[in-house]
Amino acid sequence: AAIQESAGRAATLTQKLLAFGRRQVLQARVVDPSDLVLTVEADVRRTFGTLVEPGLFDPAFLSAAANVRMRSPSVRVHLALDGPPTFGGGTPWSNDALGGTITIAPTMAHLEKAYDAAKHGGMADAPCLQVTVPTVHDPSLAPAGKHVVTVHAQYAAHGLKGGWTAERRVAFGASVMRQLEAHAPQLSSRVLHMDVRTPADIEAEY
Repeated sequence: AAIQESAGRAATLTQKLLAFGRRQVLQARVVDPSDLVLTVEADVRRTFGTLVEPGLFDPAFLSAAANVRMRSPSVRVHLALDGPPTFGGGTPWSNDALGGTITIAPTMAHLEKAYDAAKHGGMADAPCLQVTVPTVHDPSLAPAGKHVVTVHAQYAAHGLKGGWTAERRVAFGASVMRQLEAHAPQLSSRVLHMDVRTPADIEAEY
C-alpha cells in the first residue's frame, strides 16, 4: 500500500513537471529503487534524503538508505613541488612510470594496522598511500618546471578523537611525508606547499 501511495505521489509530481515543460504525460508506474542507476555525485543518504522528494519512496527503503555508513577514513594531501618527485633511490623515473598510480602499502599487516587506528577513532602513524602526479599528463596545472602531487592517504577517522585541529593536520601531513620519503628521498626539500584535506573537509566540499 505504501508503494502504491508513493507511486501516486510520483505521478502527481511528474504531471506538474511535465506540465511546466509542456510535454506529454507518461503512464505512471511503480519503480523499484533497486532498479535505478544513480549517476549523481552525492552519497546514498544525501541523494534520497535531500535531493529526491522523500515521499516518493517506501519508508523502509528510506530508513535503510539513511543507515548506510558513508564516513570515509581517507585523507587527501596535495603537494606543490619545485621539480619532479624522484622515487627509487635517485634515478629519475620516466613520465610513463610517474604517470601511473604509485601505491605504498608494504604488507597486509601494514594495511590492517593503519585501518585499526581509524576504526578506533585515531589516525594511522604510517598511512597507506596512493600517489599520483597529474602534472605529468597536464603541465598546465603548475608553472614551468614545477609539479603537483596528490596523495590519497588511508586511514584516519572522520570523527577523529579530539577533532581535526591544526596540529593534527600537520601531524598527519608529516606522517605522509615520512612514508613518501622512505621511497622518494629528500622529497621534503622540494615541497613548496602542502594542503591536507581531512575526511570531513572532503565530505563538506565534494
